[in-house]
Amino acid sequence: MYRLLVGLLLLTLFSQCVPVRKQTYLQERPGELNNYPKDTVVKTLYAGDYAYSLQPGDILSIKIASLTPEEYDFFSQAGSTGAEGEDPLLSGYLIDPDGNIELPVVGEIELQGLSLPEARQKIFQAVDGYLKSPTVRVKLLNFNYTVLGEVAQQGTFTTFDPKYSIMEAVGNAGGLSEYADRANVKIVRRMGEQVDIAFVNLLDDELIESPYFYLKPNDLIIVRPLKAKTFNTFTARNIALGISLLTSLTLIFLRFGPGGN
Repeated sequence: MYRLLVGLLLLTLFSQCVPVRKQTYLQERPGELNNYPKDTVVKTLYAGDYAYSLQPGDILSIKIASLTPEEYDFFSQAGSTGAEGEDPLLSGYLIDPDGNIELPVVGEIELQGLSLPEARQKIFQAVDGYLKSPTVRVKLLNFNYTVLGEVAQQGTFTTFDPKYSIMEAVGNAGGLSEYADRANVKIVRRMGEQVDIAFVNLLDDELIESPYFYLKPNDLIIVRPLKAKTFNTFTARNIALGISLLTSLTLIFLRFGPGGN
């Protein structure tokens, strides 16, 4: 009986531990760390020259300043997007289904498929003939993503950085819990009418080269729990309760059963 109780107790204790190898982000291959020299670059990975391509439905903040007198500056008269107290999504420029935005006086400008720097340059070229020494700033307003599951803070978040990685998204959500399955994080990505589902391994440093390392607007990140969570939450609790009950019954039996005092 004593050996049984000790065995069950040890099983409960060890089953509650999640190995370090299942918690360390971007980890090395087995044995690599011990062979790495210090104070030097040990590995080079290539994330690629990622640039988000604008698409219909995107909302842009476009701010144009110039040396043109205010009474002749049609952008100044139209007002700038993102004014204080104003919802930027309502005051921004929407890329229509044909991939265009419409600027005052200038008219339609096609931006679909362009990066933000390319869009800024194209808008600059469009307004340069109307304004004196214009400067153009363009920012994506609707880069939202959602993180659900084993994170400190679930929810939908917004970033204005078009080059935003999944590691930054996890950090912004407060990090992953002890019981998060870092090796099988699901990403649900909508591309027009198509919805793609992919899994990434946050434990592998080659994630940096993955096409899913950088997020796209409206990505959904789902972090699954490890099996250990279910065991520790329910099974281990029941085992501990069973051990406690068995111990109590054993003590009662020894105290009042045959041969007891």
